[in-house]
Amino acid sequence: MYNPLTFPALQAVPPDLLKTLPPLEQSEHGVMAKNITCNKGLQLIFKAKDSSPACVHPGTGQKLIERGWGNMLTPTVWFRYTVLDPFESGSNAHQGVPWSNYIPTNISETAYKPWFNGTTIREYFTNHGVTVLEVRYSSYLLAGPEGVSTPTQLQTDFYVLTLQNDTSQMNQFGFKMINVGPRQDLSLFGQILPLNN
Repeated sequence: MYNPLTFPALQAVPPDLLKTLPPLEQSEHGVMAKNITCNKGLQLIFKAKDSSPACVHPGTGQKLIERGWGNMLTPTVWFRYTVLDPFESGSNAHQGVPWSNYIPTNISETAYKPWFNGTTIREYFTNHGVTVLEVRYSSYLLAGPEGVSTPTQLQTDFYVLTLQNDTSQMNQFGFKMINVGPRQDLSLFGQILPLNN
């Protein structure tokens, strides 16, 4: 709200320039919350206390939301992708992930686990137009019933947080949407993969 004692008079700003202003200034110039734009690579969140807009990196935004500092205008969704691989020395476990074509072929798997590389995963989704806010993973061994000779398998679950409007693409990639409560312990989803290695 304009108060001449605390705010200088706002001058008319051409629409092209409005998009380049910080989010709070866009709001002060009358841009509706749903129309506020952030620079590329940033996401819009709103401070819970006073609904003021802020543009932050996606991972930061998710942490602020989890801590109750802010809210998103756009809802988010968690997805899971499961990979089952034979547990054998030298197996190419990463061949079962959608981003396997983004993994360099000249790197030894024992020195580098590229299918767990957040930067590789982010590059894959970015190139497919999906906004990834967070990635987590967990791995564990699956053994057959006792007394039955079945090969041991390694199960790896990847959990990906995206914007809700990316749901159809995530389903096309083979990811399954999972229900997550607002205060669910996300550590159950395993370790966080840094997305900016």
